[in-house]
Amino acid sequence: MAGNTFWILSLTLLVVFGFFAMVNAYHYGQLLYKSYKKKGPSLAPFIGGISGCIGILIMPVGSLSERLTICWIPLFTDVGCMPYLVNMILTILHQKQ
Repeated sequence: MAGNTFWILSLTLLVVFGFFAMVNAYHYGQLLYKSYKKKGPSLAPFIGGISGCIGILIMPVGSLSERLTICWIPLFTDVGCMPYLVNMILTILHQKQ
């Protein structure tokens, strides 16, 4: 019973990751073409990457050490997480010059 609960929770979190990754990629594409009017940072982009990371960590497959080696992948594949942070840092550094 507990194994099924972890599967359901894990897959739900991975679906949330997929949804937010697609939405973040869509908004990033709009930013590239300057058609996105929203200004300022938002914490919503991090929801996808963090939920994907947690979804992989609680998945009842393999050992924890095996899952730790791949749990960072959603953080880098979701445009709203690490790429977003790197872009913000580069923008701040560029504005100071």
